[in-house]
Amino acid sequence: MGAHWVAQALGSVVAPGTYPETGWHTVNLAPESSLDLPESFSAFMWHRYVFSLPDDAFPLGGSEASPLQGFTWDRDRVIGLLCHLEATAASVKQLLDTAEWPSASPAANRYIQDATQILEDPNRFTRLAPQLDRLMSQWLKAA
Repeated sequence: MGAHWVAQALGSVVAPGTYPETGWHTVNLAPESSLDLPESFSAFMWHRYVFSLPDDAFPLGGSEASPLQGFTWDRDRVIGLLCHLEATAASVKQLLDTAEWPSASPAANRYIQDATQILEDPNRFTRLAPQLDRLMSQWLKAA
């Protein structure tokens, strides 16, 4: 929810997206992104709402279901992410046990993974950690 609040505070529109996204999806880095991240990476998603790009911000990139997965603002001192690079196996298991699953039309179901699909490869969480470390290192330098 933090990125939604930051985007809204910066004047962006926050609204339900066309498709909810749960599980693991590919993010493609935007050419104009100021972040040093891989051109394409897998990230954990759990959202129904999306936001527009704030004025004077740079897009992170997007997934097939959500073209804007995040942004940087104020010379990278502010980073807002729709995707969850901080997800761990434990945090996702807790989410799966307690959160309400997004409802979707049959056409949107291709962006909703069930618990089995989400947890089938525990190494996905291990691969997230270097992405988060890389992002946080850049943010700390900018701050």
